[in-house]
Amino acid sequence: MKLLKIKSISHLIIAGFLLVAMPLVVVLVQVGISVEQLSRQSERAVLQAVDATRYSRMLVEHATAMERNARQFHVLGDFDLYQAYRDNHLKFLEAMTKLAELALVPTQRVLLEQLKSQEQHVNEYLHDPNQFKAAPVLEEQFAQLSAKTSSLMEHNNQLIDNEVSRTRAVAVEMQQTFFWQAIAFLPLVIAFAVFFILTITRLMRDMDTAIRRLGDGDLTCPIALKGPQDFEALGERLDWLRIRLSEVEAHKLKFLRHISHELKTPLTNIREGSELLTEELIGKLNDNQKEIAAILTDNSLQLQRLIEDLLRFGGAKGQADPLKPSLFCLDDVVEEVLNKHKLALISKKISIDKTFKSPHLTADREKISVVVDNLISNACKYSPIGGCIRVATVNSPNFVMLGVTDDGPGIPAEERGRIFEAFYQAKGDYISHVKGTGLGLSIVKEYVDAHNGSVEVVEGKSGGAYFIIKLPHSQETGEVPE
Repeated sequence: MKLLKIKSISHLIIAGFLLVAMPLVVVLVQVGISVEQLSRQSERAVLQAVDATRYSRMLVEHATAMERNARQFHVLGDFDLYQAYRDNHLKFLEAMTKLAELALVPTQRVLLEQLKSQEQHVNEYLHDPNQFKAAPVLEEQFAQLSAKTSSLMEHNNQLIDNEVSRTRAVAVEMQQTFFWQAIAFLPLVIAFAVFFILTITRLMRDMDTAIRRLGDGDLTCPIALKGPQDFEALGERLDWLRIRLSEVEAHKLKFLRHISHELKTPLTNIREGSELLTEELIGKLNDNQKEIAAILTDNSLQLQRLIEDLLRFGGAKGQADPLKPSLFCLDDVVEEVLNKHKLALISKKISIDKTFKSPHLTADREKISVVVDNLISNACKYSPIGGCIRVATVNSPNFVMLGVTDDGPGIPAEERGRIFEAFYQAKGDYISHVKGTGLGLSIVKEYVDAHNGSVEVVEGKSGGAYFIIKLPHSQETGEVPE
């Protein structure tokens, strides 16, 4: 694009059109010039042939008139007839002079010289009236004179036919030449067209990629579009938008961290108070009071979990948080998380199907625990009453795998690409006292990516969601991304 540093995309399109049309214009101009030259040449040839034919016809007419006047004068002896012969003879000479002034071909010149010689031979006997009257009629000389004029006229007609044939042949040759020139220019036209199509397509693709990155929340890479000046200016505006979105994202995270911390203290007091009531440390409760206290405790725990998700999300998306790797067994972490959710599992009568292969890995145990906790919590929320959650761990030479499956409604294929986005919530039905924030799976992806692992979701055999996490056995270096 540096060679085509133009101001706008419209100028680029115009330049492309001109370059594509240029070979065709060259051919058309050449065709016009060649046709004009052929037309002028044909016009000159036609005028030349017409004049030669006209003067040849005049020679034939005057020669015939001269012979007729000579015969009549020889018989009748009337000097008016002799004068008529002289007049026709002067016209004959004038026609020969006019014909000689034309641009004749060599054969025409030879025939004209022969005619002139024959005319002089006849005129030697007939230039004097007395000698003319006394001399016998020179039939043979007049016959030769007429033959010469007729031969000259026929030759001119033949030349006209030859010129027509030659003009036709030149036209056919020109047509073939222009055809092959057009064929020769065709690859160049196609090359120009393909070049500009690819150039404009690349510009549109770069802009589409930049917009998609903004839409996907990738605000870390600067946007720099290369191309015409207005296209680069558009890239600068998109980069300005990226910076503004980054600032908004930072303010949002800051707000989440602040509000989460502000809510955590009063919520702790509420939870502790509800636990005091539930444990009847301040006095005995009747059955209705115990039920209300249990509901308060359960909801305070749910709120605490949501606030912790907000704090984790703010930490995962905020400043870099170095990993603290240690060696541990993944099965132990899963057991700890399942024990934390024991009450929720019992309340919904959810059974656990465990398949453990005792894989060990070196990773940040606390963050892996958060990953497992969010997956189990998600499975518990979407599983129906009396459902089953299947948890499996696998050890392979290259990675450690964790799989979590539930009996819930599953995740539609069109939503699987977005469920790891922050605050996005799937549309499936679930049973829970408190609606989630949509941060759990986002935190899962952040922490798994920090361990150079991968997470994906597929449809389980029972129709529910099946989350698969792969983690390397050890972490040389790693940080939670900003």
